[in-house]
Amino acid sequence: MAPQTRPRRPAKKSEAVEVRLSHADKQAFLAACERQDRTASGVLREAMAHFVRTGRAAPSRWSRIMPYSLAAASLALLAAVQSADRLPGGDRPYAIAEFDELDLNSDGRLTLPEYRRAQGSVRALADADGSSSQARRRGSVSGLFAAYGAVSPTVLFAQPDQISADCWDAVELEMAAQDARHFNRIDADGDGVVTAEEWGAYQLNTARRGFDAMEQTGDGFLTLEDFRQRHAQMEEFMRAEPERIERVMDPETFNEDTPDAVRLCAPEFVRLAQSAQPAEPQRREYLDMSAEEHFEDMVEWARPEDPDRITFEDYARAQERGRD
Repeated sequence: MAPQTRPRRPAKKSEAVEVRLSHADKQAFLAACERQDRTASGVLREAMAHFVRTGRAAPSRWSRIMPYSLAAASLALLAAVQSADRLPGGDRPYAIAEFDELDLNSDGRLTLPEYRRAQGSVRALADADGSSSQARRRGSVSGLFAAYGAVSPTVLFAQPDQISADCWDAVELEMAAQDARHFNRIDADGDGVVTAEEWGAYQLNTARRGFDAMEQTGDGFLTLEDFRQRHAQMEEFMRAEPERIERVMDPETFNEDTPDAVRLCAPEFVRLAQSAQPAEPQRREYLDMSAEEHFEDMVEWARPEDPDRITFEDYARAQERGRD
């Protein structure tokens, strides 16, 4: 019988690193840890492990806000899914930088508890610094309400202290359930663990759906004509906003399938939007810009070889750059 080996003990956490920071920064950090029910030392250890693995202390910011982001996400449900796990010509899984950001213990395997912990609370997004992952998280919250024809939850983050505790709790619970469903869809083999390859395949499929939602003419490229058609569709969509708000204010529109988050929060969003009229920069920017200007922005963001048309490869690589 082969001799049994004694399990290796984890390294004792006896070493210390001194960090000097202001009292205000320290209190803000401790408060953020408390909101997410995390220990300060645990957060710092995970941040150090992430830096050792990736060489990045924090995710980069998007250089620009992608035009049509919310509308594309809403219409993406109607688009076809095409399977792929790498960028054309690439030698690594797609969105690996984003995966590394979520892989808090840097073991190359993402579990649901780790995924949920990396996402953090929705409430914390109100004070977020605007990284790409936080922007996507806000988009998921917006999508929750948009899916039920509800008013934009802009005020959720613009006026967090004016939102009731019941609303916040309902949103947190709904997003936790949504995270679990999302994780299970990414976990292609159903083993309870998401690998970088599974993450990359799912995110590239998501990019494909977003591209297809914007592509209107059927030629496989994004062109100025696509943006002109989309512009007309979005103008019609936004003209119907007052009617949607009135419908959301009427409890008769709710039914047993309406999530508690929508049922509890939508009337609050309407009330705050009407009283304070918070700024909605992306929507205002859309209304102020022409289809030609939107297309120019997309060309600048995607950097295609042909400035008159954007391929899916251009689009996907631009999203990949935003995740690095």
